[in-house]
Amino acid sequence: MALKNNDTKVHDVGLIRYADVDANGSTSNSFDYTARTAFGYTPELDGYGLQMIDVSNSANAFVNGVFSQDVPGGPSCQYFTHVLGPLQSTDGSLFMEADLPTLGAKASGNFVTQYKSF
Repeated sequence: MALKNNDTKVHDVGLIRYADVDANGSTSNSFDYTARTAFGYTPELDGYGLQMIDVSNSANAFVNGVFSQDVPGGPSCQYFTHVLGPLQSTDGSLFMEADLPTLGAKASGNFVTQYKSF
């Protein structure tokens, strides 16, 4: 994903990627996260799930992390209010939060978020 500043001024920009996980059609999932990966899944032995991975490695962006949260909706302006993990039997979601501290005039910032099903 490319984010372009169409303005003639430099801006500080924040970006959030979000996914409501209902693995295998269920709203009762387990969740957890690491610094660059978050995942939600059905806990059965043959369970299904979704993994969100930050693979940006962008020189002009700082990814604060990929997180799981205990609500199905996207993050509020208070990003980390619902960040928790590990979680069980929860209708939760995943999100990645990144910053472009100085996105120059007419410049672009690139983010690569990979979604994997399992």
